[in-house]
Amino acid sequence: MMRVQVMLRAENLGNIAPHRWMGNKSNPYAKLELVGVSGTSNQSIEVGKTEVIHGNLSPEWTEIFIIDHSESDNWTQLKVSIFDCRRSVKDEGSHAGGATAMATSIRVLPSFVGSSRHDPVMGEANIEVGDILEMEGQQQECELDQGGSLFVRVTESVEGEDEGEFECQVRGLDVKNIEAGW
Repeated sequence: MMRVQVMLRAENLGNIAPHRWMGNKSNPYAKLELVGVSGTSNQSIEVGKTEVIHGNLSPEWTEIFIIDHSESDNWTQLKVSIFDCRRSVKDEGSHAGGATAMATSIRVLPSFVGSSRHDPVMGEANIEVGDILEMEGQQQECELDQGGSLFVRVTESVEGEDEGEFECQVRGLDVKNIEAGW
């Protein structure tokens, strides 16, 4: 088994926001599923979701998903679905994902933000991890039926056995408080 990192971004997504004629834009987030779990082609498990990028039709999500890829089979099928989040507030922060998501763990995701059950689909793509790992640049572009492109980048995750200490000092030069009343 090889552990890999999956990173997602999209460009020129179709705007399906309500009241888009008034200038509203979709709030995209992506859901990643591992397809073909337990030897069947129709079962899948959710790896995780990205954060919601508000009012942006070319999002670059910061979420990095870590999954196990079978080198011997050289086949790991993923399904990426992009949704328009309709239940979040702009200043709410990140979506249901965390810093990394492990395909082998079961996580309870909050339903109050970006419940894909209620959010309309902006596009979907099926990808194969082994194919992307063999490509130059290790990135694949997928055209979406509803408009736009999804870019999936897969790289080998580096796992080290090294341990150490990290020290950091921060100092401010010419720091001025410009807040009124102080």
